[in-house]
Amino acid sequence: MTSLDDHLRAFSRGEFLQEQGGYRYLPLRAEDVQAVREWRNAQIEVLRQRHPITPEAQERWFRDQVLPTHARPRPEFLLVSILDQG
Repeated sequence: MTSLDDHLRAFSRGEFLQEQGGYRYLPLRAEDVQAVREWRNAQIEVLRQRHPITPEAQERWFRDQVLPTHARPRPEFLLVSILDQG
């Protein structure tokens, strides 16, 4: 069985975390960031944001908040891309 530390080390190297049930889990990728923004903006009424997120703000968030956590041995949060392998 893989330990949490093994998963975190793989995460910090940008490697996939797991494949299960036809899905692949890996650290949030730059190519998925705008899809996340669109998903959040579509749900603005139920989320804690008051205004739509701009593409520039989303890129800044990814660069300044998310990417630095990928290199940490124990990041405060893990954001993942979930890919359908089917």
